[in-house]
Amino acid sequence: MKSAVIYTRVSTDRQAEKDLSLPTQLEICRRYASQNGYVALKEFQDAGESARSSDRPAFLEMIDYCLTNYRAHEIKAIICSDTSRFARNRYDALLFKKQLAKKGIRVHFATQNLSDGPEGELLEAFLEATDEFYSKNLARNIIRGMEENARRGYLNGSKPPLGYQIIKIPDAKGNLKGRLEVVEHEASVIRLIFHLYLSGLGYKSICDELNKRGIKTKEGRRFPRNTIESMLKNRRYEGDLVFRKIVVKNVHPPIVSREIFEKAQALGKERDPKKISGRELSSPLLFSGLLFCGNCGEKLTYERTFKPNKTYTYYSCSSFKSRRTECPSPLRFDVKRIDQYLLNKIFSRILTHKNLKNLLVQLERLRIKLLNDSRSRLNKLHYELNTVQRKIDNLLDAVADGTVHKEMVKDKLEKLNINKEAIEEDMTRGQIIPFPKLNPSDSFIERFKDICREMIMDGDPIKARTFLKKFIEKITLTRNACNVAYNLAGVVPTSEDCSSLKEGLVELNGIEPSAS
Repeated sequence: MKSAVIYTRVSTDRQAEKDLSLPTQLEICRRYASQNGYVALKEFQDAGESARSSDRPAFLEMIDYCLTNYRAHEIKAIICSDTSRFARNRYDALLFKKQLAKKGIRVHFATQNLSDGPEGELLEAFLEATDEFYSKNLARNIIRGMEENARRGYLNGSKPPLGYQIIKIPDAKGNLKGRLEVVEHEASVIRLIFHLYLSGLGYKSICDELNKRGIKTKEGRRFPRNTIESMLKNRRYEGDLVFRKIVVKNVHPPIVSREIFEKAQALGKERDPKKISGRELSSPLLFSGLLFCGNCGEKLTYERTFKPNKTYTYYSCSSFKSRRTECPSPLRFDVKRIDQYLLNKIFSRILTHKNLKNLLVQLERLRIKLLNDSRSRLNKLHYELNTVQRKIDNLLDAVADGTVHKEMVKDKLEKLNINKEAIEEDMTRGQIIPFPKLNPSDSFIERFKDICREMIMDGDPIKARTFLKKFIEKITLTRNACNVAYNLAGVVPTSEDCSSLKEGLVELNGIEPSAS
């Protein structure tokens, strides 16, 4: 007798669990093999696999088995219940059938009596094209259903992130749907991660800290860098559900406040590696990323040299080290001397009584503008809230009057209430005053000057550098002078030429005698 293998497949895990079609397919294929004189050597099953892709483990195993053993076992046929079980992609179907045909193996469909002639081939091609259309159309419908599910605030089967677990709640029709619930002992880890990030630590430093404390991921592994980055950007932690381009606010309990989450996003943009190099972010130098060589335009970057028991630190022209560009006169400056020189210049030019008074006047104008914008937005939100509330009241009145049944409007009411909560959340945030009214008295300005000095001199270069970048755009150095470009147009000049820098200049081939 001729030999054959049988292949069966169901499209979803739910079908497989409920045993809806696998036994039936097997029975049909076995009967077909018996009636047509085939001995079934092996049976292959894919449970919960799509036919649109060839990435099906049992299917690929079957193809490999047939192509490898066709001669030894005289395999002549693969038996499936119908064309959709073999593939719902016309290209895949043709590709694999062509490979099998070269070995004398034909694909048979037990429920579709296809003849061997041109008519049978045409019908088979038509059925496969129909299967592919059905598969793509089904995918569109599934995605549409998942998007609607997300708009109602329900999960679409993804794994819960660290800090949450999935609970099942009934929807308007009584079907159980997934929502996120806080797992407190995991949520404390998330809050720690946000705290460490806002305290100035980078992704790698946070990983090191968590691993040092023995804190593990949800899978019990050590934290990798990219996991920390994705956690800090995950909107689920502020209570929102995100699916594709759909965002539904306030669906589940947040782990961090919106204020903290938004601060983390703003800090992430400031520290974006596309704009700032990793070396600059973690550099211990106060002016890292702000200094540029006036001879070639490249950045002055951190450099160290070593002597027995001594370490010397410099700002050096990066073109000299990288050789990316030719610098006519590469520069190297002693870190301590140039830092002190520039700090003195900044304190004398920016943190003066007159300039700070001008700055506070501008900030007060900004505060008034923000308040006016906030009032305008709140008025708009009040109107939107009243509109939504009126729709809710009308539906409830219709239910109370018996005009409509409660079940008919349950979904609509749920959507309106979610929309109402989102508007109320926006209103709460909109009522926050950006900063208190400023009184630029002489004593206040002097206190403000002291606070600014402390921000720069507190010993944390990352925090100090972030503060300095609010005032300074860039500093260009040459052998004899520097030019400071400020961000405070209208408060201080946009740029300023400074006096001689010869004291801090170090020859590239020399070693500065003062060690750090």
